[in-house]
Amino acid sequence: MKSEIELLAPGGDIHSIKAALLAGANAIYCGLDKFNARNRAENITFDDLSGIIRLAHEQDCSIFLTLNIVIVESELPAFFTLLNKCVNTDLDGIIIQDLGMLYVIQKQFPNLKVHASTQLTTHNAGQIEFLHRLGAKRVNLCRELNLDEIRELTRCAHTMNMQTEVFVHGSNCVSFSGLCTASSVHNGNSGNRGRCSQPCRAPFEPTAAGKNYPLNMKDTAVYADLDSLCNAGVDSLKIEGRIKNFDYVYSVTNSYRQKLDNRCQDGSMLRTVFNRDLTAGYIEGRVGAEMFTDNPRDQAAAYLAAQSGSTTPESIDAARAVINKERKAVQESVQSQIDALRESSISSRTGNRERIPPVDIPKLKHSSHSGVFPKLSVLINKPEDLKHIDPTTADLYFQLPSSLGKNKAAILQFLTENPTVTPWFPALLIGDEFSDAIRFLTELNPTQIVTNNSGMGLEATRRAIPWIAGPQLNCTNSYSLLCLKEKFHCAGAYLSNELNRYQIGAIKKPDDFKLFYSIYHPLNLMTSRQCLTQQVAGCEKETIDPTCQTDCARTSTLTNDRTGTLFVEKSKGNYHRVYHGENFLNTDILFDIPGRFDSFLIDLSDIKTATTTALSKAKMIEYFNNLLAEEPHADEKLTQAILRTTLCSYEKGI
Repeated sequence: MKSEIELLAPGGDIHSIKAALLAGANAIYCGLDKFNARNRAENITFDDLSGIIRLAHEQDCSIFLTLNIVIVESELPAFFTLLNKCVNTDLDGIIIQDLGMLYVIQKQFPNLKVHASTQLTTHNAGQIEFLHRLGAKRVNLCRELNLDEIRELTRCAHTMNMQTEVFVHGSNCVSFSGLCTASSVHNGNSGNRGRCSQPCRAPFEPTAAGKNYPLNMKDTAVYADLDSLCNAGVDSLKIEGRIKNFDYVYSVTNSYRQKLDNRCQDGSMLRTVFNRDLTAGYIEGRVGAEMFTDNPRDQAAAYLAAQSGSTTPESIDAARAVINKERKAVQESVQSQIDALRESSISSRTGNRERIPPVDIPKLKHSSHSGVFPKLSVLINKPEDLKHIDPTTADLYFQLPSSLGKNKAAILQFLTENPTVTPWFPALLIGDEFSDAIRFLTELNPTQIVTNNSGMGLEATRRAIPWIAGPQLNCTNSYSLLCLKEKFHCAGAYLSNELNRYQIGAIKKPDDFKLFYSIYHPLNLMTSRQCLTQQVAGCEKETIDPTCQTDCARTSTLTNDRTGTLFVEKSKGNYHRVYHGENFLNTDILFDIPGRFDSFLIDLSDIKTATTTALSKAKMIEYFNNLLAEEPHADEKLTQAILRTTLCSYEKGI
């Protein structure tokens, strides 16, 4: 096994940080009381940080600070002040999600070592190079990848002198990280802000497949596959758990430490700590029903009872008593060691060094070109839609699937014959999907593209093809726009639909840069590599095979009191997606923030939700054009013609 591989443990509070040290972690990631993606953790204060770093460094352990959320404009001064403080600590790295902050740190704080957060949804080689150009030294890969995909991306990262980091244990999200807006839409608690309320763990009305918790996944545990993962060249093995107790952190970290040091082979301790049952489905390429559990609670006792040959309530209660006794013994033992662990007053790693003076980040100004008259943009996902649309009344975009598959030739012909229709690349392009997308771009050679995938944005930059950053790239501040323009020659960007009117109004658009916003679309809450059909409507397959991605097309619904009715959609060539019951419709923004946007998008893709209208697609375009032309009562006509819509995030923000 690769002995120099890093074991990276969570530190939700000082007790957990010390527990991770005692258990043999090589590195610990922790967050402050703001600007990190685990607001439910106790976290630490900045005043705690120096002592924690000294203590860790004495034991040759690194400390990484999580600043892994998107930043809104009003927070920029406080964030820059924090960076000025961080640069004068002995931090070993900071973990970042926000593209604008990656840009600022590279330009103004080059002494800070930056790791790209899992919230950046990194899953292809183009994204890795994109992050490399922004100064990232390490990238946390998507949790959904299998061993072969991890191996190939690690090889790619190493050619750029970047490291890769992979989650090996802890909670699983059913959605790709960074692409989930379920919590944000339903209660304003954005996962991109560390406030996820986990609506995916909630019970739903029993599904046709007999599931009460159809979106609830087992925890990851790749303990048995650790040798293979290490041999794939991964640099860091990451344990999830910044909201877990210190005894959990100790037990899990210690188990993996022993495995890495060839001192233990069974990993039985992992079954005694909190878990929702365990799976290695992603890394082993067994994506499917086995990775779900219809019980969102701790299943340690149920597992122990089953191992004893009985699953009666009495045997589970007896097993729970045994486990609680073991946990209490661990807590008492670790607590006594924590109490004895004190930091010294001198850092043993770096010693004294000259203080770096604070950097004053220049304030950005609004573009000199204000008062633009916005144009309408229309997104479609079927070639036949073009027959019903007058192409002169709006800019037209065509939504490409993640997997082009057997439809590639037909789509290529359609876009070649209609050069005014702009291809729109999706957020997810894994493995061959990314390679196929690059070949498609080469063959088509379009005049411009829109992309929700930064890897395709980089490809467009390389080929001098003007490109527009889609809304799933999560642009939430002025510096994210400046980053895209200056580093990647991006022609324009969509602002995140999670922002409210005040957060949007504060953003400054760079000169010679177009600003876009989607005012009407089905609300994509989650995108999953899992087969959600298995859980909801039922499917004869237990695991996903290659034909599922390219050929499957099914829809179903989920309902509970908390979220209402959700629509599960699987279209050919795409991953499973969960949509909100009502489409997003925002006519207010035209009057709230006039003259700011160059174009407003309406998404007329055929996605079934509870939103209804008697208007044809041609009429929809006419109505929205009337809205942009400020015709009297145009907004009222729209809201009367399109029924059951929501303003959600525009009212709540993040």
